[in-house]
Amino acid sequence: MRISDRGLAFIARHEGFVARAYRDPVGVLTIGYGFTMASRVFSAFWRDRHGRALAPGDRLERGEADALLRRLVDGEYGAAVTRELGELPQHRHDAACSVVFNLGPRALGWRWARALKAGDMRGAAEILGANYNTAGGRRLAGLVRRRREEAALLLSGDYGDGGDEPDTFVPAPETVSRPARARRGLLAALVSALGLAGAAQGEGISLWWIAVAVGVAAIVAAGLLLAGRHHQNQRPDQSRDRAG
Repeated sequence: MRISDRGLAFIARHEGFVARAYRDPVGVLTIGYGFTMASRVFSAFWRDRHGRALAPGDRLERGEADALLRRLVDGEYGAAVTRELGELPQHRHDAACSVVFNLGPRALGWRWARALKAGDMRGAAEILGANYNTAGGRRLAGLVRRRREEAALLLSGDYGDGGDEPDTFVPAPETVSRPARARRGLLAALVSALGLAGAAQGEGISLWWIAVAVGVAAIVAAGLLLAGRHHQNQRPDQSRDRAG
């Protein structure tokens, strides 16, 4: 199973990109998106490129780091996730890949992973969100935030990128038969005609013109009603359509 583009962006956002090799909070030499020589894929890449291990001050281009990140996740950490936890829904696979990328494959034997493997998604998310956030014996704000966001991704598919807004309910168009619309039209036409008659009488217009207005409205409404009945008679025979 492969990590999604959003899952990869989730990891990159939490790791942050650093072009020059540096020491992480526990003293491990790190470069790019948290790459270290402990990674089989990165170590092979670096030794093939430079003929030696990573050293302080070494640099890595961002384009190379982007390509390496996918290779590392899919070929090393993601493979371990699939091997230990099996096929998961995409967002859960992505969340587990982020955890393992940050904590190492050994994290797949910890309580959060055991709960996940047992199908206790809520328990796995609660354990993950409250633990595994220290380095060198110190609780780090960045790790606290990461574990909570991984827990949210694991449980609900929230990647924290604004792309998981709840679906907006859009009411379906009103389903009204043609005869019903015709009847509504008849009523509206008559109401309009009566209103016109009242207004005309108030302006001193003769009753002859009022009668003409009402008559025209009645003719229009009758035409709508007949059209509605014609449409109703033209409906296909659905049972015949299904059979044929």
